[in-house]
Amino acid sequence: MRTRLWSWALKAINNLEYRISGGTPSFAMSDYHKIVDMLSLQGSGPYIYTFATADQSSPISTAIRKLTGGDFNHAGFIFTDVDGLPYAFHVTTKGLVIEDLLEVLRDTDYICINKLELTDENYKKAIQRREHLRSLRNFIKYDYSITLNDTGDKFYCSEASFFILDGLYYDVDLKPEIIYGRKVFSPYKVTKLGKVIYNNHPNFTGESK
Repeated sequence: MRTRLWSWALKAINNLEYRISGGTPSFAMSDYHKIVDMLSLQGSGPYIYTFATADQSSPISTAIRKLTGGDFNHAGFIFTDVDGLPYAFHVTTKGLVIEDLLEVLRDTDYICINKLELTDENYKKAIQRREHLRSLRNFIKYDYSITLNDTGDKFYCSEASFFILDGLYYDVDLKPEIIYGRKVFSPYKVTKLGKVIYNNHPNFTGESK
């Protein structure tokens, strides 16, 4: 019953104006070029890049941060296209979204980008899982219950991160936790994976909460 009520509440909040009136993203767009250069220097693989964002003036973002804890409310992956430009691979309330990273940053206040180094074999498995999700792109729906589950067609943002990395990246923080009776892998946990290569959140220190 609690899960159904939470799902209903999040849907209702999501129907509100995306950003509170007067709220504008505080991300310095000039840093986009720094991120592009940084990613090009890091190399393409066997690395996986995750990101976590925080939108301070979004009602649904505030609700998710309070549910999952930490400084961030959203998570996803960054990959590069054939021209070396970064694109985001993430689940939002619109479903599975694949878009230029620049589009994500337009609505972002803070972002933390991590580099995860995998073995060649696990990197290939991660890419296979990514392509499996891509093949289901038209069917994936947002999981407003914010609960890890095995339905296969409902995901929330960091659940997709868990799906791609589960069993492939050894880290003590790559495991779900119980929050308010729900099995959750939170966006904040994503910031604990691998090495932080970019962060502009003034309160984020990398320390566990």
